[in-house]
Amino acid sequence: MLQYEQDPNTRILVVDDDQLYHPYLLQRMLAISADIPGAMIGGQCYHRPGIPCWKHNKRGMCAVPNLVHTTYGILFQRRFFDAGIFNFDAAAKALQRGYPSNGPSSD
Repeated sequence: MLQYEQDPNTRILVVDDDQLYHPYLLQRMLAISADIPGAMIGGQCYHRPGIPCWKHNKRGMCAVPNLVHTTYGILFQRRFFDAGIFNFDAAAKALQRGYPSNGPSSD
């Protein structure tokens, strides 16, 4: 999708396909995104507990846990991704450095 959509202002909503979401999730996330330009917006789904923030950074933003990994719906802007997102060889090598025993090969 990212290779086809080039408008940096496009919003992209990523959700889990096995979760239930409020019917106005996208509408609400777009409204929040308009109020906080340049921010990634995270959402929750039904039947999942909220995730507390255990540590904040200097700007008061949640640092632990990493909310990108613990959120059930994320609204991004296309501008967050540059051409490096398509460098699969570099991504595989970075994963191998992080997990040397079971990282994927770049083949």
